[in-house]
Amino acid sequence: MRVMIEWAGPRPHYRPVGVWVEDGATFVVAFTSPKDGHHARDVMVRMKQADLIPDDFLEFHEDGLPPQFGDRGPIYETERYKTVHDAASAIIEHIRQEWDNQGRRWESNITDILY
Repeated sequence: MRVMIEWAGPRPHYRPVGVWVEDGATFVVAFTSPKDGHHARDVMVRMKQADLIPDDFLEFHEDGLPPQFGDRGPIYETERYKTVHDAASAIIEHIRQEWDNQGRRWESNITDILY
């Protein structure tokens, strides 16, 4: 299973707002707020029709966000979760609880819940 963090805000003050998760067969995006992630949600709707998610799916979308809107990445691999939905829920909860928006840093690193 692979995950990619989505960041929003003006440079250099990006903040994590969502996550893309795929396991080769299933793909989900989740965001901390309904106002974020419009492009990602559009991609998700289009991918529902695909039989198989391409191997380079996250890499293709990693550079697909204009820098004035945000950034995507890095991409992590994890085997900690049973489903893409479980992983997305855990990562969104981690973002909500562990990102210090004023300090622009993690209180507890995202990798702590991936490995």
